[in-house]
Amino acid sequence: QDTIKIRKIVNLLMDVAFWGTVGFLIAYIIGWGDLDIRRYIKIILPYFWGNRWFVSAYIILLLLISFINRCLWNIGRKEHRVLIVIFTLLFCFWPSFMPSPPLDDYGYGFVHFTYMYLIASYMRIHITQFPRKITCLALFLFMSVVVCLITYFHLLGTGWAYNNLFVVLEAVALFLLFLQLKLDSKFINILASYAFAACLSTLRRKFRSPNAAFPTLQQVMAKAKASRGRPQSPLEPAEKTNIIRKAAASPAPNRSRGGFSLFSPPTTKKRP
Repeated sequence: QDTIKIRKIVNLLMDVAFWGTVGFLIAYIIGWGDLDIRRYIKIILPYFWGNRWFVSAYIILLLLISFINRCLWNIGRKEHRVLIVIFTLLFCFWPSFMPSPPLDDYGYGFVHFTYMYLIASYMRIHITQFPRKITCLALFLFMSVVVCLITYFHLLGTGWAYNNLFVVLEAVALFLLFLQLKLDSKFINILASYAFAACLSTLRRKFRSPNAAFPTLQQVMAKAKASRGRPQSPLEPAEKTNIIRKAAASPAPNRSRGGFSLFSPPTTKKRP
């Protein structure tokens, strides 16, 4: 198991370095960047600059998973359930509904990965009869609607955060649904083998044009922080400052028709 675990970690690091190199060369060819060695090092080793949180958290979980498994096999069902309740109260319920949580990373870290692994392992070890598939699907759809509503009406500051209680329930329902599906398709397996590469390429902001018309997810979250107080995704301080300055410097759009607005004097220019 130790050999397989190390192999997985090496494969993850190699995938990040490979697709980072591909993106770096593409950006240079199309004129979005130059051959800067310091920038290239940050791309192939993004973990030391606070990037690629998913890969970092997954690697930490792989390093700890053998010890976690030994602990879970040596405790009973009741202790396992109590452990999940403690994680839920501290790292899920508290960040969702109360201020100043003990860990305010919005679920972007190995603690949330460990929490989800505890839930999945409890289902695998101690649950023999799962809810019906239609029940799991209904719960997933209901939680999805709830997440959309609380985000649209700004009822919670962490509507899309991974450690939000409703998002966790949504993920558990989806996991229970697929746990009961019998899928045996080579085509699906082929697509799944490229899923991580697609994730690496789409999340890399250096792949996209800096003059793109649509804002990135980080820009939307930083703007939400400036207007409502709490972000939904961790950003570097310099990154937040630049985005907020650009948003403040941009003029407000004029939604009036015919050149008239309640907040601006009417234009005297006559139409031809």
